[in-house]
Amino acid sequence: MTVLDATTTIADFFKAAADKVPVPGGGAIAALSGAAATSMVEMVVSYSIGRKSNDAEAEKVFAIARPLLLAARVKLLDQITRDQQAYLALQASWKLPVGDPAKALAEAAAIGPPEAIAQTMATVMHSAVEIIPIANPNLLSDLAVALDIGAGVVRSAVHNIRINLKGCPADDAAQQEAHCRKLEADADRLAREGVAAVRQRAGF
Repeated sequence: MTVLDATTTIADFFKAAADKVPVPGGGAIAALSGAAATSMVEMVVSYSIGRKSNDAEAEKVFAIARPLLLAARVKLLDQITRDQQAYLALQASWKLPVGDPAKALAEAAAIGPPEAIAQTMATVMHSAVEIIPIANPNLLSDLAVALDIGAGVVRSAVHNIRINLKGCPADDAAQQEAHCRKLEADADRLAREGVAAVRQRAGF
């Protein structure tokens, strides 16, 4: 089974996602969407940094955000591949006998990519909200787009965490579920408050 990566064309990626093949699936789609949302926040920073109207504090915020966002986009693109690899390993583990420790290891490993996607997207959303008051006003709607997509990415990643909790010990699953709820709640709040701030500043 071929695992697609960030060098795959968009058309080929979506063709593979639509075909009757196990990967790419929802986790890879979430990572791809997260990278797209991140690129929108990066674009806003690119158009905002260095403007004559910026004060020193605004320039500092943009200077900090720029490498953070780039690192987030690179990480999300990496998760496209990692999620597919983890799912294929999980799928192979289904053929193992009940009680085989490799099954539990595969299930635990499958939680890693969606966890990374959700956490990375949350970081991007925080950056997006932080720059709303100082961003180039002509690109505020792009921040709203990124925030709404970002909240969906976090929820999508959480779905993929939850589906892999079935084989976890009860205590671990309960702890992870509480973490999932917090990730969802924080992402929804950031999107709601951020989009409201965008609309207020942009006047729409």
